[in-house]
Amino acid sequence: MSATITDPATRPSHLRQLATAGGIAAAASAVLAVALAAIASAADVPMEAVLAGSTTPEQIPLAAFAVASILAVGVATLLAVAFDRWVRRPALVFTVTSVVVTLLSFVPVLGAEGATDATKVVLALAHLLVAAVAIPLIATALARVDAQ
Repeated sequence: MSATITDPATRPSHLRQLATAGGIAAAASAVLAVALAAIASAADVPMEAVLAGSTTPEQIPLAAFAVASILAVGVATLLAVAFDRWVRRPALVFTVTSVVVTLLSFVPVLGAEGATDATKVVLALAHLLVAAVAIPLIATALARVDAQ
């Protein structure tokens, strides 16, 4: 019996495996990002910044860390699905792209108006934490489905 490689778009198991990895990464990163923000807040780090539509610093709600984490991992998962379909080495391309996007995500953090340096450090750590959870989980899932 010979193995036949088929188009990933015809294998619904690929989508299921990537969605599962993305879901686990989203849930784990959201919990960890909220925990990081709660610990920082308990350590008297002023979790305040000028939020969209405002001119004065406001408290960054803990829920915002969860929502941002879930959205970021959701976009990463969609990117992984696209790479799985259209790129020759999807896990490698996903990993490189994700690292570059993570580095670029520091630009708005470093320029956050009304945020103290300590707040900016916590925000940057939250970005790193989400990336450290999501990138390996999704890249591993991509490598597995690519090997099928």
